[in-house]
Amino acid sequence: IDFSEKITSLPHLQYYNFYQIVDLSHQALTSRILPTLVKLQHCKVLDLSGNNINTLDGFPDIDLDELYLKNNDELNATEIEIFKE
Repeated sequence: IDFSEKITSLPHLQYYNFYQIVDLSHQALTSRILPTLVKLQHCKVLDLSGNNINTLDGFPDIDLDELYLKNNDELNATEIEIFKE
């Protein structure tokens, strides 16, 4: 699923729980939405590039194959490396 307009929250995310590829890039999302991503239990590819994410604290334990976080300028590269482990 692809959200092409600038969104700041993820209401009704439970309706997208069977999508395997979710593109939330270039929105206005912040780190506060991360816990809601737990509803994406079947997601394998998640693109959060180009948002306003500044920490990965609260990122849910979902079985992703690919996670894209480029151009989240306030996100610390060290935190990304720790998250990969």
